[in-house]
Formats: sequence, C-alpha cells, structure tokens
Amino acid sequence: MLHLQEGEQVDIKARKHWFSLFRDSFGIIVIYLIPYIVWKFLINYTDVSIPELDTSVVTFILSAWTLILWAKFFNVWTDYYLDIWVVTNNRIMNIEQKGLFKREVSTLRIERIQDVTIKVDGIVATVLGFGDVCVQTAGETEEFVIEGIANPENVKRKILRHIDDKTSQRMTYV
Repeated sequence: MLHLQEGEQVDIKARKHWFSLFRDSFGIIVIYLIPYIVWKFLINYTDVSIPELDTSVVTFILSAWTLILWAKFFNVWTDYYLDIWVVTNNRIMNIEQKGLFKREVSTLRIERIQDVTIKVDGIVATVLGFGDVCVQTAGETEEFVIEGIANPENVKRKILRHIDDKTSQRMTYV
C-alpha cells in the first residue's frame, strides 16, 4: 500500500499513542456495563417482579447490546490501528482511516515545510509523553497535523533533520 519513490527511505512509522485507544474505548466499556448493572440492581435490591419478561428475552436483548457495542469497539480499534503517519527523507504521509471503508491519504513534501510545532495538552499527555506535531507549509493547506503520537519531540527532530538535509543538498547544487 505504501509506494516509495526512488531513493526514498522510511524514517518513522508512527501511530496514535495507546492512550487514545484507551480513551475512545473506555466510554464503550462503561456504556456496555450499564444494562448489566441495572439488571443486577433490579434483581437484588428491589422487590419489583417482572414476570412477563422471560429470561430468554433478557438474554436476547443483552446479546444484541453486546453485539452492537463490539461492532462500535471494532470500528474504534480499526481507526486506531489503520491510522498511520510515515516520515521519509522526501515527504510526510498521513494515512487516515475514516470508518471501515473510507481512507484518506495526504502527502506533504519536505521542501514545502516552513515550520514544525509540537502541542502537548494536559497532564496526561505530559506524563505519558504524547502530543500533536503541527507542520506549517507554504501550500493551500496551511497546517498538516499529526495527532496524538508518542514522543512528538523525536518526530519533530527527525523532520527538521530531513529539512536541513534537503536545504544543504539544494545549496550544494546552486
């Protein structure tokens, strides 16, 4: 799927930090547990009798609930796993999965980069060491953002090293 140009070498393949998967999955887990907790509460702590509800109906409803939330979790995991950023000596590629059957691939040439900025928001991101890398360009898209990756300082340093290499190569040809 990744087509490299002649003489191009991959320097970094980066995915989102594991915490983004945890953050997106945590809500699904909480929502998943709500009907089970409510059912246990109704059975154990109330004297409400629901004779018309057969246990097979309850089992069916909880099974359907489980299936729906597993599908949602699979969608979150697929988005996490298939989103990847690739930094090579010539360009930066952002492969972003948007749903199960839609993918967006953006490419930015190293020569077009004007500035690289890091954004680390919050105590969790600071402690766990993840953040966003914002790449400023001269083109129509003013900013190219690599979101939620581990060790953004390392990614920034490698991008700037490639910019310096391209600049020094251009200077020797002039």
